[in-house]
Amino acid sequence: MFQNGGDIRVDGGEISLDWRHATWGRFLLSYALTDIRSSGIPDPMSGLDIDASAPSGSLGLLWSRTMAGGLNASLGYYHVGAMKWLGDGDSQPAYDRLDVRLAKRIGKPDGKDEIALTLQGVNGGHPEFRPNSTPLRQVFATLRMGW
Repeated sequence: MFQNGGDIRVDGGEISLDWRHATWGRFLLSYALTDIRSSGIPDPMSGLDIDASAPSGSLGLLWSRTMAGGLNASLGYYHVGAMKWLGDGDSQPAYDRLDVRLAKRIGKPDGKDEIALTLQGVNGGHPEFRPNSTPLRQVFATLRMGW
């Protein structure tokens, strides 16, 4: 049975700064705030964890640089604040994640085709949903082609 059973207010905002430099590359900084408040009698279906059900803050910093020969390198740093999953999940502490990507444009010099190698979670894992459920570091290759 689905119903609007609680009184919840979600406020938030996001700001980003995108700066490009001919030599150093592109820097993209983003920050988001989320504030969730519940009042009145909590909905028994969602429990008492509504106020902490989203991180109060998250930050992202991306550096990307295009180099000679159609190479592009990027480094992404992400910080996600603490939260508590609704329902059957557990509290999740704040965590940081570092990703690295190297891509090579293939085909026509002005084309969008590329092959890339991405490493996610280079700095290690973090608990997700349950304390013993930690995403592993991931490495994957992608091929993007357009026609």
